[in-house]
Amino acid sequence: MLAKIYALPEIKEWLTAHKKSKADLIIDVPDSTENYSIHVGLANLGMFRTSYHLSINPKTLAIYYDDFMDTSGVKSITLKRWRQWRNKPGFHDLHIWKAGKLVVLEDDKKKNSQPHR
Repeated sequence: MLAKIYALPEIKEWLTAHKKSKADLIIDVPDSTENYSIHVGLANLGMFRTSYHLSINPKTLAIYYDDFMDTSGVKSITLKRWRQWRNKPGFHDLHIWKAGKLVVLEDDKKKNSQPHR
């Protein structure tokens, strides 16, 4: 199962770029039939800093990107959608998904455009 995660081009590239650091994967095994959570990040200074939040369905081995910026809760989106949307403006701002479209929350847009004091 982890071999599928390691085989993702984004993960290969990220691990290669961070091979001098302590790059690693952490897997959270669920108690039930839920997806397994996979955290890709750096383990150093006594902590683990996650760069990618993924999940994998243990039955189908389908991999998802876990979107934490959706204000309605964590959404698992397909890798295909994530690859389409991750470079769109607003993906890394607080947003919601409506009818398959990314809608950036206006308050967050204004907050990010304000000069820091």
